Amino acid sequence: DNRDVIVVAIEEGPKGSNRRMIDYRLPGALTYLDFFQNEFLPLIESTYRIDSNNRSILGVSLSGIITTALLFLDDHQQPQFKNFIAYDASYWDKPQLLRELIQKRLTLSNSIDANLYLTSAFPLGNHFHVIDMINELEDLSIANLNIHFEWYFVKHEGVFPASIEETLEQIYGKL
Repeated sequence: DNRDVIVVAIEEGPKGSNRRMIDYRLPGALTYLDFFQNEFLPLIESTYRIDSNNRSILGVSLSGIITTALLFLDDHQQPQFKNFIAYDASYWDKPQLLRELIQKRLTLSNSIDANLYLTSAFPLGNHFHVIDMINELEDLSIANLNIHFEWYFVKHEGVFPASIEETLEQIYGKL
């Protein structure tokens, strides 16, 4: 049973601007997420047939912070995403700001009906920071949040190609 999956990727831009250092890090990521949710996602969904009950968002490295932040910023009553995928996320970058987002969200409800897929690169990646994030989230005992984790013996820049096929198959079945 093969399934069609639509993957839409955003490259940092404009070229040479180094926007990733603003848009992919907190607090700048909050403005980026507003654009993503209110402008970009509606544009994509007006163009393609999207299963709104099984949307996924993926980020790598710094953009893994965006993915994780969105998990805690998504509407707790009508979430836009079901699957949040962060590959070798740079959780070392301003961890207190992410912790504050998490705590703020958990004051609304200690239940998040979502899947969080995390991978890490070892030994030359963010492996130990990803492990620390997993431990922090597990200590919070967030109901209905399913955390999936895999690590790969690759350098940081090799984590995406090592991770993508397995993650998509976990979510969507054999492609």
